[in-house]
Amino acid sequence: MRRWSGALLLLSTVLSFSMPAWAGLDFTPTHEWTWADPNGHELRVTPVVARQGTCGPAVIAVSYRPVEGAGGYRIALVDENGTTINPDLGRTVYAETVALADMVGQDGIPEILAVTWDDDFLVCWELDGTERWIGRHAVPNALQSTLGVADFDCDDIPEMFVGSSVFDGGTRGPVPGAILPGDLFFTGSAGTGRPGFASHTMSHAVDLDSDGCLELLAGNSLYRPRDCGGGTGLLWDASVHGVPDGYTAVGDFIGDDGPEIMLVGNLTGSPAAWLLSPTGAVLGTSVFNGVAGPETSTPIALELDGDDKAEFALAHVGNGTGSPTTVMRTGEWVFDTSGNAIIVERTPIPVDDGTGASAPTAFDFDADGVDEIVHADEARFLILEAGNTTPLADLSRGSHGTRLEHPVVVQLDDDPHAEIIIVHDASDPADPSDDPVHDDVAGMSVYEIVGSDAPRAVWNQHAYHVDHATESADIPCEAKARPWATHGTWMAQVPACQIDFELGELPAGTVVTNQFLPQGVLVQSMTNQVVVFDTANAACDPDLETPSPTSATDNRVPRDRVLILMERESPCLPADDEDDGGLMTFTFTTPRDIDAIGLLDIDDRDATYVYVSTASGPYTFTADMLEDNSYQRLDIGLECVGKIIVDFGGSGAVTNIFCGQLDSDIQHWDASF
Repeated sequence: MRRWSGALLLLSTVLSFSMPAWAGLDFTPTHEWTWADPNGHELRVTPVVARQGTCGPAVIAVSYRPVEGAGGYRIALVDENGTTINPDLGRTVYAETVALADMVGQDGIPEILAVTWDDDFLVCWELDGTERWIGRHAVPNALQSTLGVADFDCDDIPEMFVGSSVFDGGTRGPVPGAILPGDLFFTGSAGTGRPGFASHTMSHAVDLDSDGCLELLAGNSLYRPRDCGGGTGLLWDASVHGVPDGYTAVGDFIGDDGPEIMLVGNLTGSPAAWLLSPTGAVLGTSVFNGVAGPETSTPIALELDGDDKAEFALAHVGNGTGSPTTVMRTGEWVFDTSGNAIIVERTPIPVDDGTGASAPTAFDFDADGVDEIVHADEARFLILEAGNTTPLADLSRGSHGTRLEHPVVVQLDDDPHAEIIIVHDASDPADPSDDPVHDDVAGMSVYEIVGSDAPRAVWNQHAYHVDHATESADIPCEAKARPWATHGTWMAQVPACQIDFELGELPAGTVVTNQFLPQGVLVQSMTNQVVVFDTANAACDPDLETPSPTSATDNRVPRDRVLILMERESPCLPADDEDDGGLMTFTFTTPRDIDAIGLLDIDDRDATYVYVSTASGPYTFTADMLEDNSYQRLDIGLECVGKIIVDFGGSGAVTNIFCGQLDSDIQHWDASF
């Protein structure tokens, strides 16, 4: 027995480990539950999701039409099991304006936001249905516009925005003459995020220049709503370069480690795409090949080939003649010989959406480094692989009209797998093709991809990206709004959390001390130095190379930087892992839900244990001893974890930690054994 293991054997709860189910994943969705609209009418808009406090259950807010053909929608609150929490918050609202955000100041509990139908005022409710406040200034162009939430001034009280208009979240305490919640304080004079071919508006809060101060990206224009030292107002308007207003996505589309903006707008009657720099300069323009048509959905940024450069996906409506009438377009931006950015498309995939309002989303269900695309059109619910015209999954959705919507991929319950939420209209009972799940049911259905990786438990606003909110819808201050640098996605979901040791791009051999505290974890060892190992340059230990040159178990994708225990005697430099094993400790600055830990090269020298300390007690897990150069995801599945200790039986590395909650409002927790 290794000398440092004795005290740890006091941890008595032993859980078994099995190989990850996502190897050879079956993408067929399993129906979990359907919530029916209490009035049996229309649900056509993306629901929003967040946790009810730290480690708490999920809440879903969804808008539905109370009377067929009537103007306006009502909001219902539904729990993670499909049970109604509140069937009606009591006001009629615009369907796309529903959002969840912690508006009180990081108390860990989300509030519900929307814009009222009758007077166009912002309104805020507590989760119990209590109306917290209603605004006094009308929201311009609220019809079919999304409501966004961001903390532009970093005061822990978020602001709200629709198009190019921004509204205050209020002030703390009885300040004389204070701005009240819902007051309009900024309106941009140029773009709004509404393309010429559509009646929908969507804008985004983002830090394009990485100065720690949020901008408002509204189509072809960028605004500074709050003064960060350089005043407020219009920063640039790309219409001076001939770029129309439109839908946008932000990502590292050209592989330069910075953001670019993909804008889809109207060019001589049909959609086209522009690629803009962070300063609004035009890098290139592309028209879409093949099917011509009047409009597209909002674009998303995602990872399609593991090259660390963002690709895009969007739905494109055809001209109504021929087949298909709508396609899912995917592709990437490249530079031609003249230095202009152009789109290189993959094979378009037939879908069925006559308005183009239904957008895709994406998630890497099988954890292979490549995102799958999820889309719900007017007839079907699809999981797609880019460029493959045969869907990975194809289910009937029933007859359905679409508005500005997309499926939502989240983790709703306690199992470490992905759920997908879709909404649907009442079907035509005379149509024999109707799915029995949806037939004559206007409502919301949840499906699980059994064995998949676990996503985050939040999608708090329509124009969501991963840095917008914590899982309980706390809205971080501006410095976090750079998702191209952290996850490479835009309006797509990511794993519940991955601490992957890429922060700062530390060189191999770097001794780890507090470098990963920004990710909420302190890494230490009682036995060795913890150092960074570059798995792409594995001369000091070929068993840690990724991808595997020998087809070792599950080692199929690059894993870049991992953490090892440095060899104590005559190590190979710059980094060489300890043959005799040792202890590596991860202490979280706030409690986390831990889904799994990734381990590399756990061979058959001696058993490797993982000890986990939670609020409910300690647990012990045993890793599989596989062949050299193998990778394994050791499932944990525990809530409110404070500390993890990896007790290596020999050589090996930690590749990443798959985790959940990261809420800045939670106090530091003593995770000592």
